[in-house]
Amino acid sequence: MAVGALLGIAVAGLPDDAPDVVVPAAAAATSATPTTDVVAVPATVATTTSLVASLPALPTTVDDPTDTTDPTAGDGSTLDTATPTSEPATTTATSTTTAPALPPLTVRDRAEVRLVVANGDGRYNLVGRNVDRLRPLGYVEIDQTDLSNYVDRTTIYFREGFEVEAYRLADDLSVPGALVEPLGPVPVTNDDGAGDVIALLGPDAIR
Repeated sequence: MAVGALLGIAVAGLPDDAPDVVVPAAAAATSATPTTDVVAVPATVATTTSLVASLPALPTTVDDPTDTTDPTAGDGSTLDTATPTSEPATTTATSTTTAPALPPLTVRDRAEVRLVVANGDGRYNLVGRNVDRLRPLGYVEIDQTDLSNYVDRTTIYFREGFEVEAYRLADDLSVPGALVEPLGPVPVTNDDGAGDVIALLGPDAIR
């Protein structure tokens, strides 16, 4: 009761023109509760990828194989890109030897060649038939004889210097495969002294 009376006195003692003081309920609540700073949190946290993407692009360099600028030189000088030269090729000098010129090959005329034709196969008239074919070719001196021992193939012997004429006689006898050999110290017929070329007719000779 006493408190009410005091309040009434206090209120009654205020001047009539004093403005009414109204305390809002929100302010009263605010004053009653201490305030703290509030930091706004973004709705989405930035990820590492978004952070990297937001950074400015750094300049990149690519080695150019055609760029010859020396990166260590400040004056822009170029590198020596010349291809190393290989060792010079060595050439071996070869001496060429020219063979001495041979004298021109000459063949004696058939009339200048003495022949000895021997029967080394035993066939009848083998020598006579061949002599008849040789004379029309130009042979003049032809000695005819027989052998006591037969031969396996036609063989023509020649004295020194008559080798070419011996090969020609093989063609004239139509026995190109005849054996042609130089005449040695051992006689091959009884009439060796009568001929420069001696033909022993064998089984391959034409009759």
